[in-house]
Amino acid sequence: MGGKNIHIGCDVFINSNCSMQDQGGIYIGDEVLIGHNVCLLTLNYELNPKKHANLLPAPIHLENHVW
Repeated sequence: MGGKNIHIGCDVFINSNCSMQDQGGIYIGDEVLIGHNVCLLTLNYELNPKKHANLLPAPIHLENHVW
């Protein structure tokens, strides 16, 4: 089940069809607006093709008052 690594501030608006993949952590500040169809994805993979199976989680930080 997802959502355990999502932290949302006050007065945040998230528009329709927003996807969040949160293994690396998602931090959304206060008074943030997120538009339609936005994807916040926290996993990447190694650049070396032989290591593509290794997932690299990293956090996303949206600071206060951003759109």
